[in-house]
Amino acid sequence: MKQYRHLYFPNNNKGQIEKIKTLEEESKKGWRVTSETISPGHFQGDKACCFFLIFAPCAFFAGSTNGQINVTIEREVAEEERIKIEKEKEERIYTETKDEHAKPWWGVAIEKKTLLLPWILIFFVILIIGLISHYSQVKNNTPQNIEPTSDFNSIDIGKQGVLRIAGKNDDVLVGSSQQVTEVLVKASVAGDIDRMTQLVLNGDAYYIPAGTSVLVINESQTLTEVKILKGKMVGHSGWVPREFVSAK
Repeated sequence: MKQYRHLYFPNNNKGQIEKIKTLEEESKKGWRVTSETISPGHFQGDKACCFFLIFAPCAFFAGSTNGQINVTIEREVAEEERIKIEKEKEERIYTETKDEHAKPWWGVAIEKKTLLLPWILIFFVILIIGLISHYSQVKNNTPQNIEPTSDFNSIDIGKQGVLRIAGKNDDVLVGSSQQVTEVLVKASVAGDIDRMTQLVLNGDAYYIPAGTSVLVINESQTLTEVKILKGKMVGHSGWVPREFVSAK
């Protein structure tokens, strides 16, 4: 049986050095590289928000983050070691799920030092803009045309679809189990990037390119279990939010 891991490094000089050093260490343990891709950087929304509140055009000076180097490695695992790894993974997921329920109601542990202030400011800015827009519409008594939106149609079990995030062409993050994906969803909503990255580094989650064909094999109220039909992870199964699986 083959075991896969996904490693991530910042796309800069320091990240390149760290990548080379890490891969040398992992190669001694029997790991070998199967793929390497580079993801572009992202616009720094937190800084842009602060600049926007000072003076709107200044938001463009926020800049973007470094890109990310994504490396997939694999190795052959003996049956006894595979059973041991699966048992450790289940124990780790149980512990993380238990810790997740122990978090405060606002969903972010204090020790993570997540800055919520910029998002709160964004919320109030959007709220003020919405109120001003609504007041203008009522004052002018101008009817608004509302375009109908189509409801989400889930793919039935036993049918094929593709992984895709609506309106984006980003890779889709797949959890190795239903519990892992539940943790990923909560971490995403809370903006807890550290927890999501840790799950990927532990091999509990992995990225699949957008548009990859999958077979729906199980589902819950909000999640869908799929089997990968194409690409380097073909044959593997995992869980994603139901809206991430669409018809071809």
